Amino acid sequence: MTQILTQHRVAGGGRGLGLAIARGCAELGANIAVLDVLEDSDEVAKLEEGTGIKTKYYWYVRNQSLAKGEVDMLILDTQC
Repeated sequence: MTQILTQHRVAGGGRGLGLAIARGCAELGANIAVLDVLEDSDEVAKLEEGTGIKTKYYWYVRNQSLAKGEVDMLILDTQC
């Protein structure tokens, strides 16, 4: 497989269309960082199985001050 992407961030990637985007990026070889309002997503963790990619899940808390901390952590972790 040719690796097209190396890293991708997906907001709302815990389910639905966001998860489909995360899955597509994983299939292209990208490591995935997902930010979502769901506390946990088993589906995101499953993206690592058999693909050799890494995933990291960030729980986006709807409290604005806590959410800013999660976004800051995502930016720092993914160096963007």
